[in-house]
Amino acid sequence: MSVPWALSVSVDGVTSIFMGRFSDKLGPRKILIFSGLVIGLGFVLMSRITDIWQMYFVYGIIVGVGCGSTFVPTLSIISRWFIARRNLMNGFVLSSIGVGTLIISPLAYWLISTYQWRTSYIIMGIGIFLIIFVAAQFMRSAPSQIGQEPYNKISPDKPEKNLQVRSFTLRKAIQTLPFWLIFVMSFSYGFVGVSIAVHLVPHIIHLNIPPSTGAMVLAASGGANIVGRLIFGVIGDRIGSKQVFLLCLVLSLPVVVWLIYIQEVWMLYLFAVIYGICQGGMATTQVPLIAEFFGLKSLGAIFGACGFGTTLGAAIGPLSVGYLFDVSGGYQSAFLTCAFVTAAGIILNIILMQSKPKGELSLESS
Repeated sequence: MSVPWALSVSVDGVTSIFMGRFSDKLGPRKILIFSGLVIGLGFVLMSRITDIWQMYFVYGIIVGVGCGSTFVPTLSIISRWFIARRNLMNGFVLSSIGVGTLIISPLAYWLISTYQWRTSYIIMGIGIFLIIFVAAQFMRSAPSQIGQEPYNKISPDKPEKNLQVRSFTLRKAIQTLPFWLIFVMSFSYGFVGVSIAVHLVPHIIHLNIPPSTGAMVLAASGGANIVGRLIFGVIGDRIGSKQVFLLCLVLSLPVVVWLIYIQEVWMLYLFAVIYGICQGGMATTQVPLIAEFFGLKSLGAIFGACGFGTTLGAAIGPLSVGYLFDVSGGYQSAFLTCAFVTAAGIILNIILMQSKPKGELSLESS
């Protein structure tokens, strides 16, 4: 399943670039309806697979395209609706991923136990389409479409307090150093985060700890991830997105190194909580960070392009870590590689904090 999953993640990332651009032009509603239709179709087709190549095509490509059409439009509009508390609102939206996982996992188990896996895929495909279709009807790309202002817009009689941002197109953004710094930082985040998520339970089993304990540790990390998205959402609104991303990377580095030496179960739980919170914080600040540097004009397209760095890391990381395990017979070199990638992210973030792209200034609410 690892290769179809890596293919799906890669397709997701490439699709995000184009769907981000389409979302900027067409608005999120049409893109989300398309997304729901494609994901629903993919799940229905999953019920009919009989060969491995069909798994590659349906899950790797069709579902990948559908997922890549969902994430960017949903998050990019948050920055248009909120000026104040932008990080916190992103944290709330991203927390829904964890909540959805908590709901879907037992639901999928019940469906498979009751109706078998083929029928379950059909039910879930139809359900996913209906949920996304209904939710899309309430989506607006900007508050001006319904005669409202962004949350906490500064009064025009105090122009000195209006936050100014740079209004970049994707073409102009990719010509700047900050774009590539954020891209590689996103790669680092995806590489390490998904690698550890995929290989944490196998590592725990390798330590002769029961698989059930590994599952609980992974669940603890997922719960901490939700908490981190909310906590660092609040902190990010106070101290800035760049500072939060750097703080989370700095806190992550020692616990990733510590993972190499952990032998006790309580240590694994402590690792899961600290690392999960840090991963949640980095996820929350990605879109506000991009909006801060490049503005709102083409936020969807630029976020999609930077997000491709995340999905590229998420696709390459687990395969690389698995290869290192196969070669060495243990996870020491694999997790050490994750630590080096995290350290590289810290250096890039420090450079980013000193960088300012040259671009046309416009008001935040434009």
